[in-house]
Amino acid sequence: MNRILVLLLSGLLIACNSGEPKPKDLLSKDQMAKVVAELCIYDQRYNSDMNYDSYKVNASILKKNNISLKQYKASFEYYLHDPDNIQEIYDKAQKILLKKAPKLENVIKNRNKISQISNNE
Repeated sequence: MNRILVLLLSGLLIACNSGEPKPKDLLSKDQMAKVVAELCIYDQRYNSDMNYDSYKVNASILKKNNISLKQYKASFEYYLHDPDNIQEIYDKAQKILLKKAPKLENVIKNRNKISQISNNE
Protein backbone atom coordinates (compact mmCIF):
# COMPACT_ATOMS: atom_id res chain seq x y z
CA MET A 1 0.00 0.00 0.00
CA ASN A 2 2.82 2.40 0.88
CA ARG A 3 4.50 1.72 -2.48
CA ILE A 4 1.34 2.59 -4.35
CA LEU A 5 0.98 5.82 -2.38
CA VAL A 6 4.63 6.74 -3.05
CA LEU A 7 4.20 6.01 -6.78
CA LEU A 8 1.03 8.09 -6.97
CA LEU A 9 2.62 11.02 -5.16
CA SER A 10 5.75 10.78 -7.31
CA GLY A 11 3.64 10.79 -10.45
CA LEU A 12 1.70 13.78 -9.22
CA LEU A 13 4.90 15.71 -8.46
CA ILE A 14 6.35 14.93 -11.87
CA ALA A 15 3.12 15.98 -13.58
CA CYS A 16 3.01 19.25 -11.66
CA ASN A 17 6.64 20.06 -12.39
CA SER A 18 6.53 19.19 -16.07
CA GLY A 19 4.83 22.52 -16.80
CA GLU A 20 3.10 23.77 -19.88
CA PRO A 21 4.94 23.06 -23.15
CA LYS A 22 6.48 26.19 -24.61
CA PRO A 23 4.47 27.43 -27.63
CA LYS A 24 6.52 27.78 -30.80
CA ASP A 25 5.40 31.39 -31.27
CA LEU A 26 5.63 32.38 -27.60
CA LEU A 27 5.42 36.11 -26.99
CA SER A 28 8.21 37.57 -24.90
CA LYS A 29 7.40 38.83 -21.42
CA ASP A 30 7.93 42.38 -22.69
CA GLN A 31 5.45 41.85 -25.53
CA MET A 32 2.93 40.35 -23.13
CA ALA A 33 3.36 43.26 -20.71
CA LYS A 34 2.82 45.80 -23.49
CA VAL A 35 -0.39 44.11 -24.64
CA VAL A 36 -1.69 43.65 -21.08
CA ALA A 37 -1.09 47.36 -20.40
CA GLU A 38 -2.92 48.38 -23.58
CA LEU A 39 -5.81 46.06 -22.77
CA CYS A 40 -6.07 47.64 -19.31
CA ILE A 41 -6.08 51.15 -20.73
CA TYR A 42 -8.85 50.45 -23.21
CA ASP A 43 -10.83 48.40 -20.73
CA GLN A 44 -10.86 51.31 -18.29
CA ARG A 45 -11.54 53.86 -20.99
CA TYR A 46 -14.63 52.09 -22.25
CA ASN A 47 -15.77 50.50 -18.99
CA SER A 48 -18.71 52.87 -18.61
CA ASP A 49 -19.73 52.76 -22.28
CA MET A 50 -22.70 50.41 -22.66
CA ASN A 51 -22.02 50.05 -26.41
CA TYR A 52 -18.42 49.00 -25.82
CA ASP A 53 -17.50 45.83 -27.68
CA SER A 54 -14.48 44.50 -25.80
CA TYR A 55 -13.90 41.73 -28.35
CA LYS A 56 -13.47 44.25 -31.19
CA VAL A 57 -11.20 46.50 -29.11
CA ASN A 58 -9.09 43.56 -27.91
CA ALA A 59 -8.84 42.23 -31.47
CA SER A 60 -7.71 45.65 -32.71
CA ILE A 61 -5.02 45.86 -30.01
CA LEU A 62 -3.70 42.42 -30.95
CA LYS A 63 -3.81 43.30 -34.65
CA LYS A 64 -1.95 46.57 -34.01
CA ASN A 65 0.79 44.54 -32.31
CA ASN A 66 0.84 41.85 -35.05
CA ILE A 67 -0.33 39.19 -32.61
CA SER A 68 -3.00 36.60 -33.29
CA LEU A 69 -5.59 35.73 -30.67
CA LYS A 70 -4.33 32.15 -30.73
CA GLN A 71 -0.75 33.31 -30.11
CA TYR A 72 -1.81 35.60 -27.26
CA LYS A 73 -3.92 32.91 -25.58
CA ALA A 74 -1.18 30.27 -25.89
CA SER A 75 1.44 32.64 -24.48
CA PHE A 76 -0.83 33.77 -21.66
CA GLU A 77 -1.64 30.17 -20.70
CA TYR A 78 2.06 29.27 -20.80
CA TYR A 79 3.08 32.14 -18.52
CA LEU A 80 0.09 31.59 -16.24
CA HIS A 81 1.49 28.21 -15.16
CA ASP A 82 4.43 29.92 -13.45
CA PRO A 83 3.36 32.52 -10.87
CA ASP A 84 6.75 34.26 -11.02
CA ASN A 85 6.49 34.74 -14.79
CA ILE A 86 2.96 36.11 -14.72
CA GLN A 87 3.84 38.41 -11.80
CA GLU A 88 6.83 39.72 -13.76
CA ILE A 89 4.57 40.44 -16.74
CA TYR A 90 2.03 42.23 -14.55
CA ASP A 91 4.80 44.26 -12.88
CA LYS A 92 6.13 45.32 -16.29
CA ALA A 93 2.61 46.19 -17.45
CA GLN A 94 2.14 48.28 -14.32
CA LYS A 95 5.35 50.21 -15.07
CA ILE A 96 4.11 50.87 -18.62
CA LEU A 97 0.80 52.13 -17.24
CA LEU A 98 2.54 54.38 -14.72
CA LYS A 99 4.68 55.93 -17.46
CA LYS A 100 1.54 56.71 -19.47
CA ALA A 101 -0.52 57.87 -16.50
CA PRO A 102 1.54 58.80 -13.43
CA LYS A 103 -1.63 59.61 -11.45
CA LEU A 104 -2.36 55.89 -11.35
CA GLU A 105 0.38 55.44 -8.77
CA ASN A 106 -1.93 56.49 -5.92
CA VAL A 107 -4.66 54.15 -7.13
CA ILE A 108 -2.19 51.26 -7.23
CA LYS A 109 -0.82 52.07 -3.78
CA ASN A 110 -4.33 52.14 -2.32
CA ARG A 111 -5.20 48.87 -4.02
CA ASN A 112 -2.06 47.25 -2.62
CA LYS A 113 -2.88 48.48 0.89
CA ILE A 114 -6.38 47.01 0.66
CA SER A 115 -4.94 43.75 -0.64
CA GLN A 116 -2.45 43.56 2.25
CA ILE A 117 -5.19 44.23 4.80
CA SER A 118 -7.34 41.47 3.26
CA ASN A 119 -4.43 39.03 3.33
CA ASN A 120 -3.72 39.76 6.99
CA GLU A 121 -7.27 39.07 8.12
